[in-house]
Formats: sequence, structure tokens, C-alpha cells
Amino acid sequence: MFKATKPFQTARLLCADLLRRYSQLSSNLQELFVNPQIHNLLRLITYTDSDTVHQRTYRRAGKETIKLLSDAELDIIKKYTTVFTEQKLQMPPVLNPRTAVNDQVIAQDLGLQGIIPGNVKLVFTDTTLKHDRKNRLIVVRESNGNLRHANAFERDRINQVYFPLSGRKLFIPLMFEEKQLNELLDQGSFLYILDRTCVQFEPDDPNFSRICHRVYERVNQLAWTPFTSVTEPTVNSLTNPLLKLRHTRHYGPLALYMIVQLGSPGPLVYEALAHQNYDRLGWILRLTCILRPSSTFAVHMKSIVDRIPPPIPNAVDHITGLSKINMSSSEIIDLLEYLEFFIKLEPLDKDKQVILNSYLQQAQKSIKINEETNHYT
Repeated sequence: MFKATKPFQTARLLCADLLRRYSQLSSNLQELFVNPQIHNLLRLITYTDSDTVHQRTYRRAGKETIKLLSDAELDIIKKYTTVFTEQKLQMPPVLNPRTAVNDQVIAQDLGLQGIIPGNVKLVFTDTTLKHDRKNRLIVVRESNGNLRHANAFERDRINQVYFPLSGRKLFIPLMFEEKQLNELLDQGSFLYILDRTCVQFEPDDPNFSRICHRVYERVNQLAWTPFTSVTEPTVNSLTNPLLKLRHTRHYGPLALYMIVQLGSPGPLVYEALAHQNYDRLGWILRLTCILRPSSTFAVHMKSIVDRIPPPIPNAVDHITGLSKINMSSSEIIDLLEYLEFFIKLEPLDKDKQVILNSYLQQAQKSIKINEETNHYT
């Protein structure tokens, strides 16, 4: 069944040259993201504490509900929480911007010239349910009589008219325009922007790449900000954004972009070291060697990269608790030695080397104290 939409005026689109611009930007990001080993590491470096992942952004009105559960009921709730955590941390796909949809002219009827107003197009859509959003037949009749296939932006609008997705707007919200986007970035609303981007755009939309990359670049600029506790009242712009993004589904794509496109794994190492997440620290070092094989650090570690502790488990098993990582003191000491190589060999600014060395010394001192305590006990 075909339906003709009410004639509508062509909408103004954001950045018409996005497709051409972002198709040339790091075309191998998609190939890296779908690599099983890299994808698994990206998932592992995401902070998976359930209390933090499910922490509410806003308080609900009313009192909390408290229930008494049996051991069997409690086990069911724990399993449900684990599955829900895995779903909530599922990373949005990293795809190359889509190529232009073939909008060649199907037919031309010169007799229609002058009948259809110049600022109006007629759109005919196959609304049957047997086709998905990408393969649905959508054609446009121009005012000059040309009948052509709809382009990608027209397809998005028409699909949203007949098959609306929850939260997605028919027109691109103003918050994604440059001026408003810059204001949100200045406010530090990185998670809000990324979540809204996932709702509004398909992962292969050039706007999706543009907005996510803008957020990643701003996060990278602020990623060396001193860490403060999330419970401390601080201004958003003064809070290290990695502290808020490390337990979200966006952390993996962020890390991929920072390492590959920006050549900046230092902030990721800084965050893991500052919070003494040694397992995540080891996986970040391995990920750096894989994603930047020509870097000085990766070349130095080429023959011994598999020795970097801890071992790499399956991400799903790690989240569900089937594979637990308990690093021994000797493993942590070995890891910190590899970290010293990273600090020396990576092209970091002097002030950033000082920061990492300071946390490195604190970690080494803490391990030494723990060993002495265990020895006497």
C-alpha cells in the first residue's frame, strides 16, 4: 500500500556537507570497533559497578520501597540486575557515515511543471510492514516533474512520520546546532548530549559522528582536570568528565576515538591509575598497544604485550561474575613497571608526566605498605 504525504516544504538541514566531511575521517574506526578482541577490551575498561551504573540522575518523589526477600528471590533479583547492567552498558555502534542514497531520477513528466508549487514536494511511501526503515520504498515528485528516490535525510523524516520512534523528533532539535551545542558543552552536559544523540540519529548518520566527535574532543580537553568525588558539590565545568562517563555505554567509543583519532590514551590511564583500578589500567595499556602499533610504547612492548596483567576475560563473563579478576601484589608491581615505560615513551607533556608519576609513586607506596602489613600478620 502506498501513501502520499501532505505536500511539505523542504526542511533546512544541518551541515549539508557532513557526509563528505566525515566519510574521510578515520574510516577504520568501524573496522576496529567490530574487531572481537578490541570490542571486548572496550567493554572491559568500562566501569561496571552496579550501584554507580544504576545511580539515578534525579530523585523520585515519594518514599523508597523496602521489601523482605527470601534467598531464592534475592538471587533472582541479583541475576536480573546483572542482565540489566549488561544491557545498559551495551555500547552504541561505531559506524562509518553512510554513503549517499541513490536519488537518481526515475521518470520525468514535463506536464506537471507549473502545477506543483516550486517550494513543495510530494512524497509517496510504501507503508507496509514487510520492509525496514532502510529498505522501504520512498519516492519524491519534484515541482519540475521529476520523480526520484528520496535521499537519506528525507527518508529519516518520512520514516519518523509513519513509524515514529520514542524520543526522536521529526525535525532536528535546536540543541544540535553549533551555538546551542557549544553552550551545552560549556556546561559539561556531555552525557545528556550523547544520550540524546543516540535517540535522535541513526549510528551511521553524519550528524551522529559530528556530535559525538565534538563531545569526545571536548572531553579530551578536560580529561586532565583533577578528580573530585562525585558526592562533592562542584561546578560541571570543573569536574573531570571521565568520572561521569566511565560507567556509561559511551566510554568504549570515547576511548576508541581518543586513542585512535586523537592519539591521547594518557587521560584514560590517568583515570584508571588515580582510582587504582589496576585491572582496567592493564587492559587500557593493552588496548593502546593494539590500536597504536606504531607508537614508541607499542613498539617497545611488541614482544611482551601479552604479559601485561591481568589476563583478558570475556566481558560478559566478567560482568556476570563468572570470571573474577583478583590481581596479586606481584601482578600489580609488574603492571606498574609497564606503566613506567608508558610514561617515559608516550609523547606526554611534562606536567602530565608529573601527574602520572605522582600517582604511580602513590600506588607503589601503597603496595609496599600492604605487603609489609601482610608479612607481619
